[in-house]
Amino acid sequence: MPTRRKVPSTEDASGSSGATATGQFKPRRRRIRLVILAGALLFAVACLLLFFWARAPYHDCIHNVHLTTYVDGDRSGHRDPGEPPLGGVEYGLTLGEKFLTQGATDGAGKGTMVRIGGCPGGGGGSVEVQVPNGYLATTSIKCVAKSDDELCLFGFKLGDGP
Repeated sequence: MPTRRKVPSTEDASGSSGATATGQFKPRRRRIRLVILAGALLFAVACLLLFFWARAPYHDCIHNVHLTTYVDGDRSGHRDPGEPPLGGVEYGLTLGEKFLTQGATDGAGKGTMVRIGGCPGGGGGSVEVQVPNGYLATTSIKCVAKSDDELCLFGFKLGDGP
């Protein structure tokens, strides 16, 4: 005669199997299952993100661009010692014909922005400043930063003649 294996009981100490009369599990067991399910889902999403991030060469896409704006007193197009900073100059990113403002230079004529460039598919654009009212540009108003922590200088003269 075959021997029967004893199947462990699913009843708890109170003699209940954990299911109510309607067949639902007790809230505690349901919470445990939800926590396990949520943890597994979070782990799966983290693995997918890591997989795609590690495969994409986007670590070379982001550059910090430092800007300095100044009053070009001798109108040479180069910053000379003693030329004062020009604060409040708006700067941003140009994508095609669209200018996206990122901020304005501080009182010392300095600003920093994050620019995306060198990405697969030609992402990026150029850093551009808006010429303040009453001034004319003595340098290019666009700068293409090709490396991290690049400095772009933008000079302006008062708009009182050549």
